[in-house]
Amino acid sequence: MDFTNTFTSTLIQKIREVKEEKHLTNEDIAELTGLPESTISRIISGAGKRPSNENVMAMAAALGVSVDRILGVVFKGEEPPKEVETIVESYASVLNHKDDLLAEKEKQLATNNELVEEIKKEKDRFEKNNAKLTTVVFVLGTVLCLCCLALTAYFVYDLLNGDVGVFRY
Repeated sequence: MDFTNTFTSTLIQKIREVKEEKHLTNEDIAELTGLPESTISRIISGAGKRPSNENVMAMAAALGVSVDRILGVVFKGEEPPKEVETIVESYASVLNHKDDLLAEKEKQLATNNELVEEIKKEKDRFEKNNAKLTTVVFVLGTVLCLCCLALTAYFVYDLLNGDVGVFRY
């Protein structure tokens, strides 16, 4: 059970009760809080995603709902409400879950760091191989150009000397 959801749903239920007791409309609550009426309607109906604590607390304050009483804060001479144990247990459960999530996050970060290091090593290997390949291509290109120049020189010499070589006239 999530402490925040328990707290929020309990607080919203109390706001609904006070709204009915005071015969207020959503528009009245919107005027008291300064929040849009659509936000008030969505929160009170429980539609959509979880409302922000600030909005719910603003509504509670405007209606005079004691947030400390709902949370189980006990002042001298008062009896604690019955749901205090449930809220404390829920909060403890959330804290335990948070610790589990943090541990899982640390494991995932370690795994991600290992992957990043492997990628860096692969990149360095690729760059070294790329440099070697570039050198080989340059050398082969140079040799090919020299062969072409030598062959061209031979044909020019052969054409100029008609009594020897491939071209005789």
